Amino acid sequence: MFTPSHIELLLHYHVSPSPHPRWNAPAVYEHTADLHRLGLIEPMDHGSYGGKWGTTFKGAAYVAALCSVHLPEQAWIIPAQAERRVA
Repeated sequence: MFTPSHIELLLHYHVSPSPHPRWNAPAVYEHTADLHRLGLIEPMDHGSYGGKWGTTFKGAAYVAALCSVHLPEQAWIIPAQAERRVA
């Protein structure tokens, strides 16, 4: 399951050549392993999990998809009318 932490890490690895600032935190280590296992990132220096990572073509495609999501909009409805449309 993807979490906001996974997305934050993926975005970091997509835009930054430097190691993640919290690379040694257990959750960051675990989520980096998840992204690598899913084929979304790859090591750039063939080092440890504290090294440099970058997105794969698959990871870059996912970042592009995330960036294309429109902001949510608020809609006001009259509940009785909404119930009639559903029924």
